[in-house]
Amino acid sequence: MPVKEIEIGKPNWGTDVNENFATLQNEKTDIPEAFTEGNLASLDENGNLQDSGQSAQSLTAGGRSIVPCTSEYNDVEKVHVLTPVYENQSIPTSGIIPVTFIPDADFHAGDKLRFNGQDCDAAYSNTDLAVADGAFRAGFVTSVVFQFVETGEGTDRSYLAILHNGEAQYASNAGKLNGLAPEAYIQPQDNILDNWYFANPINTQGKNTYTGTVYGIDRWAGLMPNASLTVGNGFITVGGNGGVLIQRLELFYERLAGKTITASLLDTERQLHKITGTVPIEKPTNNIIITNKDVGNGRFFRFRFDGTRSDGYGFYLAIGSGTIGWSVVAAKLEYGPYFTGWPVWNYALELAKCQRYYFNTISKDNYSLISVAAVARTNNRLMAIVNAPVFMRIRPTLKIVGKIMVRRYNAEIIKEINENIASINCYSSLPWSLSLDITLTDGTTPFVAGEYYNLIIENMTGNYLEFNANL
Repeated sequence: MPVKEIEIGKPNWGTDVNENFATLQNEKTDIPEAFTEGNLASLDENGNLQDSGQSAQSLTAGGRSIVPCTSEYNDVEKVHVLTPVYENQSIPTSGIIPVTFIPDADFHAGDKLRFNGQDCDAAYSNTDLAVADGAFRAGFVTSVVFQFVETGEGTDRSYLAILHNGEAQYASNAGKLNGLAPEAYIQPQDNILDNWYFANPINTQGKNTYTGTVYGIDRWAGLMPNASLTVGNGFITVGGNGGVLIQRLELFYERLAGKTITASLLDTERQLHKITGTVPIEKPTNNIIITNKDVGNGRFFRFRFDGTRSDGYGFYLAIGSGTIGWSVVAAKLEYGPYFTGWPVWNYALELAKCQRYYFNTISKDNYSLISVAAVARTNNRLMAIVNAPVFMRIRPTLKIVGKIMVRRYNAEIIKEINENIASINCYSSLPWSLSLDITLTDGTTPFVAGEYYNLIIENMTGNYLEFNANL
């Protein structure tokens, strides 16, 4: 079954991207849990928490109580089991009951819905429902209107309509929904992870395959020497026999201590895998698993903390390839005990977040030249300024990939510099002044102190500068 791009509803971000991005990067700003015991809350379109101030039992639409549920697909019985989030939720024995949930698997023809201990499918419907594949899909907020009628022979049960991704699936039953908006009751929280939508990932290095303990697509790195990452058409594949792909979080332990965290992973089989765990109050000194799910053939999905790291950034999400590899479409990490759906994928915003950790001077125009002004401090030392797209996380490590050429003001090439004949450092993390300090180590003295030069980078031959501030 081909993977479709995830289409996600209203954005959680306002119009001022810079302001929201600055807020996101403020480490002192906690993201509260959007679901609290006995209450439902959501994030408004600016990313701010709004608490409904009402218990789940009091949420109504047209006088009918809306029942928020969790969903778990039973692959053997082909039934989606819906369980009320709150144990004390009052469920009417008859009448029309609207339910909202986030499925963990796609709906397929012949599937049933189990709610309140009863299986409901088209056979019991009082309307002509030709239920087909895709009535709803994993990870999307969905509403179903059930009808229960007490009869002398038992309970007649049916679902009258399905509201998926904001649209009624069956037009003849659209009126039964009476304007229900499930997004008002289950609003997607922001994703703690960066670059989480693998159908269209940020891939600054531009490669299709990465192998070993290196960074691949932005913010994701191999943990084992045999790990591999392949960028596919609408997904990525974690490979290698026992390979592991991870994303480390720039969060100190105190930010998450005692908090409940939910991680979710959508694979190309349209299965939504969810794990929930609570971070211990006391900071561990070893590497621990906070929550974990094994999905067969050695594949796993884990949230861990490595207490042995000296920088304190020990949290990471891990995806294990097992023996057969694992193709995945999206991943999420969020506060609270529930998966709350996928937030809006904003490519430009995700790119800016990733550029805090890494960027390079590779141009999409393979025939371009990049020219950087430089001044000679001594006869074997140059200083230059490169503008970065954003504030980098820390002062980055600079690397010359291929070579750069040094040209006089009269266009004469006087020196070619590569990593083997020069030491190169970078000072400052400010976006307008990444200061390059290049000192020749091959004993040559081709420069004149005080004179200006140009550093020329020819992209068409695989030459570029790399600025790395990854964790």
